[in-house]
Parts: sequence; C-alpha cells; structure tokens
Amino acid sequence: MLRIRSVPNLRDPALLCAFGGWADAASAGTSALRYLLLKRQGQPIADFDPESIFVYTQTRPLTLLSSQGGRHLEWPELVWTAVKVPEAPRDLVVLIGPEPDLRWRQCVRAVGEFASQLGVSRVITFGAFLAQVHYAGPPAMMGISFDLRLRARLRQLGLAESHYQGPTSFVTAVLREAADRGIPAASVWVAAPNYLGAMSNPKLAAALLRVAEKLLGQSLWCEELEAAGRDTERRIEEALKARPDLITFLQRLGGESTDQPATAQGAEEKETELPSAEEVLRDLEEHLRRLKGDSDQGEAG
Repeated sequence: MLRIRSVPNLRDPALLCAFGGWADAASAGTSALRYLLLKRQGQPIADFDPESIFVYTQTRPLTLLSSQGGRHLEWPELVWTAVKVPEAPRDLVVLIGPEPDLRWRQCVRAVGEFASQLGVSRVITFGAFLAQVHYAGPPAMMGISFDLRLRARLRQLGLAESHYQGPTSFVTAVLREAADRGIPAASVWVAAPNYLGAMSNPKLAAALLRVAEKLLGQSLWCEELEAAGRDTERRIEEALKARPDLITFLQRLGGESTDQPATAQGAEEKETELPSAEEVLRDLEEHLRRLKGDSDQGEAG
C-alpha cells in the first residue's frame, strides 16, 4: 500500500497533513500545504498506491489541457514530501492528496508507521468546514488535540475546542493514530464562508499556517499567501458594490449595525423587503462565479 522511495535523515521533523474532499472546504488545508511546497523545494519520499485507496468514480482523475492543445490525465495521488529547513529547528514532512476512499485503517497504520520511521515528533493536520461567517472578518478557528499540553496551547492561541460528534474525516483518523503512538498531534480547523461555495480562499490557508507556526516555533513563510488573501477580499468587495442587498445580508452576518426602523411594524416591513438567506447565498455564489469568469477571460486576453 505505502510505496517508500527513501528514508531521509531529518532533524526533529514535524508532519503536516491535509486531505482534499469532505474536510477541506475552500481547499484551505491543501492550499496551505501546496503553498509550502511552492516556497520550499521538497523531495518526494513515498506515496500510497492509488489503486488501493481510491475509487475513481468517487475521486476522479482530471483531464487537463497542455499549452500545445493536447490532453492528459492527472491521476489522484497521496504523496509524502520531505522539506529540509536548515535555518529552523525542525525539518518538515508534508503529506497531501485527496482523502482516501478505501482502507482507512490500513492507511492510518501506514501513516503512523512511516512517521515513526522518519522520527516525526509532532503532527499537525489541517481541516476546513463550511459555516455562515463573514468573508472579511478574522478567521473562525478550532483546534483538536489528545495531548494535554497541545490542547492548552491551542486554547492560548484563541482556538475554540470542538465538541463535534458524528461522521468524521481522515484528518481525525490520522490525529488518533498519532496519539496512539505517543506522538504529540493537533488538528487545526478554519471556517470557510458557505456563500462563497468552493471558491479557494488564500486568507484561510494563511490562517492555518500561522497557527502551525506558533505550534512549531518557526516560520512557514506566509506573507505572500496573506497578500493573496487581501487581494481576494478586495475583489469580493468590488463585486458586492453592485449588490446592496448582499451587503445588507453580510453586515448582519458580521454583526454590524444597520439603520433601525422606529417601530416594530417598520422592522417587519424592512425584513420582508430583504431576500431570504438561501436566495442571498445563491445570488452571491452566482455573482462571484461570473466575476471569476470575467477575470479568467481578461487574463486569457
């Protein structure tokens, strides 16, 4: 199942994990780790046999066009990459790819065994979920850990503790495996605005990395990702200028005050003039989709 290419000599490595799919709203976790691999060149050291963990009708390969107009398939991969960081106290190991469809127990055992073989002394997993939060507000974040000291550290950083019970993600399965092996591990989660649909949001990815920086005590080079997040917010704000009804909805979502009517009857009348939340979310998603299409056409031109 796990195909190991090499076992490099790493300094007190930390394992960072994110898995696309159910627990990766707005691609926040996977975008954070892909950004890291763009900032620092890494060495692929292992991967999982995709035929043993993916169902291709669930996790489909992608058809991509080349610059010459040809087509090729990109198959899903769950890959380990070693990143040496000589100026920092720790090297990094990045595990990224789609959430497996099959053999979770075998997968998490393989993750735990290889992490131990590499000498991993800290595990941080990233996740993201959809919620009704304001796109321009500070990211709403949660943290989970079975390690008492890490749990206390997450609280110090202002992350709420999750009390969720129910269907879970591969991220949480990896967290449990690390804890069972005595490796201190934390899972960091961020809320993604549900009205932006699947729109990638660099601000959320940067927020995840900022927490990881504090947990590891070293830089993860977030500045450019944060700048991209600010640019995304500016584009959303520009799009909203033409939609005052959406602005009103988002002001309420962010707890901002609006002009209050003098009477209860006036309040009821004002409420009935506004679209429903479902209509607002649908309209905003469609508006942003058109904005993205216009931007793509402009870049192509």
